Amino acid sequence: MFYANLNSPVIECGNQLVKYENLIRMKYYDLISTLKENRVKYFLWEAKEWKNSGYDFTKAVQTKHLREIKRWEEEQLILYRVL
Repeated sequence: MFYANLNSPVIECGNQLVKYENLIRMKYYDLISTLKENRVKYFLWEAKEWKNSGYDFTKAVQTKHLREIKRWEEEQLILYRVL
């Protein structure tokens, strides 16, 4: 999982407390529960990391759970606010 600054065109730093690869293996509803239980306010989705997740995350996203804040097309990143 990464921290992102809305005013920056790049990712600022990584957070190793929660392994991103573990989140990718989760089903959508389990991921949402984990984010909420850990009081995560923002989630940065990376297309290249989700290729083998078993589902299309962007199609699974529900607006009652996540709101898109910013999209970086070239890097294929989307920053979401966890609701």
